[in-house]
Amino acid sequence: MILSELTSPQVEVLSREIVCLIPTGATEQHGPHLPIGTDWMLAEAFGKAVEANLPEQVLLVPTLACGVSPHHMAFAGTLSLSPTVYIQAIQEMIGSLVAHGFRRFYILNGHGGNTPANELALRMVKQSHPNCWLAHADYYQVANSDISQLAGGVGMGHADEVETSLMLHCRPELVQTHKLVDDGLEPVPYVSGLITNFNERSLHGVAGNATQASVELGEKLYEAVVGRMVQEVSRFAGTITLLGQPYQG
Repeated sequence: MILSELTSPQVEVLSREIVCLIPTGATEQHGPHLPIGTDWMLAEAFGKAVEANLPEQVLLVPTLACGVSPHHMAFAGTLSLSPTVYIQAIQEMIGSLVAHGFRRFYILNGHGGNTPANELALRMVKQSHPNCWLAHADYYQVANSDISQLAGGVGMGHADEVETSLMLHCRPELVQTHKLVDDGLEPVPYVSGLITNFNERSLHGVAGNATQASVELGEKLYEAVVGRMVQEVSRFAGTITLLGQPYQG
């Protein structure tokens, strides 16, 4: 089910145990070759794929297309919400659905800057609505082993071979293949947990080898991610047992 395509009476009769799936992304620079909407476009594409595979178990909520992106603000076109505003947006989206009786919520995220905020937002929702069932995942982490295997040992970067290949599969008309670049500088010496703005480690707004992207790789990556996400959301839609007490959705 896709919320924005239903009428209010159609929503009224839905099971309140359906999983409300919320894609989250960002509107930020993705180098010279990918569109600024890459993160939300991919999150939405995977959300639609999960819903298509689990139409009776999933209610796809409109994508939150603007995320926490202050580290990209040196590059033109980037939009960023503060963590406080972003968290409030998540809380109020979920709160609106809770008011209608829904209580299973899963955030499918496509932007790393959102990850800590998604975790905190859901913990705050759990405090105010303890009977809700809540989960979140970055699609590239859920499918990390598949991505690494398919992409020759590398994980997800930024506007890199993985992200560019996925866009070549999902939105090829938006990829400027004649502008592909390899970029991304590592600090010397490497420092774990170092906080930087993106322009401090990338000349062109890329982290990875975009020139190695391909349509073929994109198709394989897409299928792998969809398979993993369907598996995860299907588990969440089923029986969950805590302290020996099963909860049947």
